[in-house]
Amino acid sequence: NDFPPGKTEFRVFLDEDRAAGAGVDVASVGESLAAAFRGIEAAKLRWGNDEVTIRVKIDERFSQDPELLRGFRLTGRSGESIDLGSVADIVPTEGIARVKRINNERVLTLSADVLPITTSAEVNAKIKEWVPELLASHPGYTASLTGENEDTEKSLGAMIFSAAVALLLIYGLLATITNSFLQPIVIMAVIPFGIVGVFIGLIFQNEALGLMSIMGTIALAGIVVNNSVVFVDFINRYRHQHARFDDAVEAANIRALPHEMGSFARWRSILASGRTRFRPIFLTTCTTVVGLLSLAFQSSGQEQFLAPMAQAVVWGLSFSTLITMVLIPCLYAILDDIRTLLHLVTTTKEGTSVSPPPPPREPSEWEHAQG
Repeated sequence: NDFPPGKTEFRVFLDEDRAAGAGVDVASVGESLAAAFRGIEAAKLRWGNDEVTIRVKIDERFSQDPELLRGFRLTGRSGESIDLGSVADIVPTEGIARVKRINNERVLTLSADVLPITTSAEVNAKIKEWVPELLASHPGYTASLTGENEDTEKSLGAMIFSAAVALLLIYGLLATITNSFLQPIVIMAVIPFGIVGVFIGLIFQNEALGLMSIMGTIALAGIVVNNSVVFVDFINRYRHQHARFDDAVEAANIRALPHEMGSFARWRSILASGRTRFRPIFLTTCTTVVGLLSLAFQSSGQEQFLAPMAQAVVWGLSFSTLITMVLIPCLYAILDDIRTLLHLVTTTKEGTSVSPPPPPREPSEWEHAQG
């Protein structure tokens, strides 16, 4: 603790009944003791160019020996001399060397080191269990967990704010790239799965979620979206480049309803994207993971401080890459269906009717011959 013991001091407890009988009170006893130990200014004289004050006070032995202090002479109201020990009890105690205050309140700080077999979070959780009982038996006292616990809470608050800002920046950048407000949500949907991958990896390694792991998870949010960006951007470009061909194919399908127009182009682009971009996405993830393996699992010395961050990136990126190849095509198709449905509802409200498909026509004699 930060409450070092002070010097030995004597506390004088005046017995009011005995003091009244002797003709003294608390004020007169206090003034006599203060004058004796602090001294009384007796005179002043000149010593060369300096002025010297002569102060008379009691011998230092009285402040060191309680028996001598009990024989300290007091003067009663009637002028008789009495001993201090006859009207007061003198108790040797330990004085206060220093008083620490925070917000005008006296504070005592208790600190300890956490053994490697546990973590500060577990220790704080156990302390929180018995602190209410301790405070209940000591009214007027309050307790708060500071030190690493306080620093951790401040760091978590700052990280939550940083994560929110990072997500907003990522969304704004993706909205600019895709020229859409909904496609960035599809791209960023892989971030929660990356976080799940981090948790799975930490559970597999039997590691606690620390500040460095959280920092790695925040950094992971900007890494896992890269594969999704490549996937969605390729789909958009492919649909734009092959729009005329797909329109011609759909136009030949006379049984297609208006809300079915565009489905061929969508699935054609999704399949082409999965077939074309799988290898680059897989190789990019592999090179990133392999580059972080030495730092994440074979670190020693000072590198161990950064190991949890690297582990979070490795586990989260590996898991999210596997999810990306399935999640992004499905979400893209769902978003496209919702967009088509909304367009159909809007068109219907404006008065456009949707006619049922025409009945199938009979094949001609030439088609029978070809068939």
